Amino acid sequence: MRIRRATESDVHDLVKLALNAGEGIPAWFWSRSAAEVPSIEDAGAAKLLSKTDNFSCRNARVAEIDIRIAGMILAYRLPDADNAENLDELPAFIRPLVELEQCVPASFYINMIATYPQYRNRSIGTELMGSVDS
Repeated sequence: MRIRRATESDVHDLVKLALNAGEGIPAWFWSRSAAEVPSIEDAGAAKLLSKTDNFSCRNARVAEIDIRIAGMILAYRLPDADNAENLDELPAFIRPLVELEQCVPASFYINMIATYPQYRNRSIGTELMGSVDS
């Protein structure tokens, strides 16, 4: 297994893993901009290609096994309290998560960790967790 920083060429795997692990949350966020692109997956890819957003491939690492992506972790420092999201604009199912994030501004945050089903139970998550810089 090899852990490395994600690149733009990894975006489609990151989208698949995020949709698989995110239990509808990434899909909801990406659907807000899906009208501008052909699909939710394309909206997710555009988000992950951002040079300024925290939810970006620049903050992700991937685990490779036999040159295939097996898993990913997306981790970054949360925004300062001054840059907090407006909770009134969020649906009820997302609001508690964002409220918790806002309790610890500027802290290091693991947004997502995921593996493809066929690679589970191989300590990939442990290796990915150990690879992030807090």
